[in-house]
Amino acid sequence: MADDSNGLRRLEQNDNGSKRVAIPSDVKSTLPSEMDKDKARLKPVRVTLSPTGDCICIFEPKKFDKWATAFLESVFEGGYEPGNSNHMAVRTVLYERAPLITPDTNGRVNIPAGMCDEAGFGSEVKQPFVVGDHVEIWDPTRWKEFSSKIDIASLVANRSR
Repeated sequence: MADDSNGLRRLEQNDNGSKRVAIPSDVKSTLPSEMDKDKARLKPVRVTLSPTGDCICIFEPKKFDKWATAFLESVFEGGYEPGNSNHMAVRTVLYERAPLITPDTNGRVNIPAGMCDEAGFGSEVKQPFVVGDHVEIWDPTRWKEFSSKIDIASLVANRSR
């Protein structure tokens, strides 16, 4: 599953319909691991569709917990209330959408087929990359559309005025 010259990675189809993507070594080093008989072994990660459905995010479980808490605090007026059944239902759905998946020994992560479909993945994805506390994987077309809307030079120019 090597990179091509455009920074893309091929997705491998598994027998169960899920797709597998290799995580580059520089990105893999940001994921949780443990030593197992003198060899680093990746621990389970939470794999989820972004809230807007644009990409797939991979979190270390504790970082997902922090992200989920911040997300819940931001979407409910007055913040998240654990005793509110509607708030708890949203929390449950967030966690249901983020299964724990253990990368294989080669650092490949299986992404559920439905999640790949929702993220618009074809046979290739943009090279996985780190964004703060998680890894993002994008469909190349969706990435181009998303990133073309961001004009960093204008943001900097407006800030310096």
